[in-house]
Amino acid sequence: MDVDHCFEHDESLVLIRELVAQIKTYLSAPEINRVVLAFKLSEQAHRHQRRKSGEPYIIHPIAVATILAQMHLDCETIMAALLHDVIEDTDYEKDYLNQEFGKAVAEMVDGVSKLHNLNDKSKTEKTTSKKEVAAASFHKMMLAVTRDIRVIIIKLADRLHNMRTQWFMSVSTRRRKARETLDIYAPIADRLGLGRMRDELIELGFSGYYPFRSRVIRHHLQQYHESHSKAIQQLELQLNQWLEKHHVISAVKFIPQQNYNIYKELRKTFKDTKDSVTFRIIVKDADNCYRALGVIHQLYQPKTAQSVTDHIAIPNANQSQALHSTVVGSKDFKFINIQICTWEMWAFTEFGITVSESHKNTHEWVRNVLSLLNNTSNSLDFFEHIKADLQPNEICIFTSKHEIFTLPKGATIVDFAYALHSDLGDHLVNAKIDGNDVSSLNTILESGQRVELITNPEATPCPEWLNFAVTGRARSHILKFLKKLNREQAIVLGHRLLDHELNRFGKTFDLLNESALNGLLSTFKCKTREDLLVDIGLGDHLAFLVAQQLELKPLAPSCEESTKPLAIRGTEGMVLHFAKCCQPIPQDPIMGFISAGKGILVHTQKCPTLAKQRQLHPENCLRLNWEENLQQTFEVEIRVELMNIPGALASVSQELAERNINIETLSLVRKDGASPELKLNIAVHNRKELATAMRAIYRTSVVHKVYRHRNLV
Repeated sequence: MDVDHCFEHDESLVLIRELVAQIKTYLSAPEINRVVLAFKLSEQAHRHQRRKSGEPYIIHPIAVATILAQMHLDCETIMAALLHDVIEDTDYEKDYLNQEFGKAVAEMVDGVSKLHNLNDKSKTEKTTSKKEVAAASFHKMMLAVTRDIRVIIIKLADRLHNMRTQWFMSVSTRRRKARETLDIYAPIADRLGLGRMRDELIELGFSGYYPFRSRVIRHHLQQYHESHSKAIQQLELQLNQWLEKHHVISAVKFIPQQNYNIYKELRKTFKDTKDSVTFRIIVKDADNCYRALGVIHQLYQPKTAQSVTDHIAIPNANQSQALHSTVVGSKDFKFINIQICTWEMWAFTEFGITVSESHKNTHEWVRNVLSLLNNTSNSLDFFEHIKADLQPNEICIFTSKHEIFTLPKGATIVDFAYALHSDLGDHLVNAKIDGNDVSSLNTILESGQRVELITNPEATPCPEWLNFAVTGRARSHILKFLKKLNREQAIVLGHRLLDHELNRFGKTFDLLNESALNGLLSTFKCKTREDLLVDIGLGDHLAFLVAQQLELKPLAPSCEESTKPLAIRGTEGMVLHFAKCCQPIPQDPIMGFISAGKGILVHTQKCPTLAKQRQLHPENCLRLNWEENLQQTFEVEIRVELMNIPGALASVSQELAERNINIETLSLVRKDGASPELKLNIAVHNRKELATAMRAIYRTSVVHKVYRHRNLV
């Protein structure tokens, strides 16, 4: 189909001819006609638009489509690339593209399109800042990726061309785009095995974020390669001849270092980063990979036993395969890095999922993305989880059934459990590493370990796991559970708080008629009765203000039930907290302070911190007392001044052990040579048990003084 008449700009004409010439090499005539029709619509839609450079906007979609055509992507992907900005930047809508080019193309274009305003019908949550809008756009795109992986490939090509033309952007925009490219898009390209695209994105991101540093390194590296070009050629020839001598048919290629990788190593001197050189050896099959490795090790000695890595038997996270070895080099190079692979392995390393039929790893990555989407409540959290999961430096862990799982470096047993299955993570209680019990679930795993998980159906995730879980999958599942638990606990507490206020009127929440309930929901902008109770339990709405909205007549002041303080059990979970400043325990006189979004913070009545809060927000204070016969323990801090003699600490510990009182933490506060002072956090049931324990400690012959310590200001 002739397209020349569509243009008024010579460069655009050249580019579309190049695109058509490229797709003619692998697409059929009917498919080429569909691509040209998509181009015509795109050209018409962008006819009056210009890029920052002043050139016609159509040049950008043509360039994006050409990048994908060079990777031999299918007809629909090329069409979507040509149309990828039509919905976002013009008046054409998704329904029109669906009608003209089919559902798949329309869905891909919509998936790549950003969100720009709060009224976008694709958007499901409020955003109030550019950062949130960007996160919501990314969230929307990744949701589309879970339905069609081609969406992210189009986005990567779009980002690649934008980075190639980044110098027309403002400095702030260029740096923001460059940082995004380094943190998000280059790692995604790596995860999909798109090595060639990844390398260019990294170099363009580095030059955009640090233009001067990039130029300096590029200049020095170019000088170095020029001065060592003869040595590199001789080494390449030597490797070729040595392999040929041992009947290994191969192609040896020098791999130049990346500027960004050198920059990251510049904590050393620049000379140190140039002590090594890298070659890729490509052979016909996996058997010859191992033969080639043996031949190379006859010529050059491996640096160490650990410097040989078999990524054929254990592929990388993106399923790329090769043998890696670092050998001791010659006089020109201290070390030589060798990568050995087959032609198929090389093609996958360069073009990833676009040449893979199984897409096994892609499906795993997409499943992980889908899990994150299902377990994060907002776009910003999802964006941060994805960033965490895309960090480099990965380890391989074996299950008890000898299956291999890849995790980021620094991952713990909790991360591994959630990587296997969410149920394993939710019910995890312990684990064994290489057959040995571990002391803690925060144990950091090392590559090659075999991990056996121990679970209990009654166990649930702990909030403390968030302190050491590093993968987005683990963190999102833990947060989802805690938020659900927090909501359930908030409903119970909110119900009790509201009933406590309604008692003054002789009412309860459950007995309110439908009209009164609907009025409350409307006033406080809540969809359901549970939402209202959650807001009360978390302190977003005060119970007495909610009760006042009903305009009920209070009972007589003498009514005992209406004047009772709210009784607490200490088991209300994450919606009730005990102040660290005064550490209230049962039998202490207490009062609560309702904090928006956090629930109730319990203080002792004489706490100075509470006194300040009562002056500022008296309406947020709540009368409390303790339930009778509480069984759980509460943490309290005591200080013990000891004699400086052997066995003093053991005497104190023994007194507490005899009374079944657990020491939560222990530390030395000060030591002046005569009277060391211990800081003990112990778990007691009430003030009576605390007093008994303190008297027992004081009666020992090694103690000068013992007292309850409070962090009062």
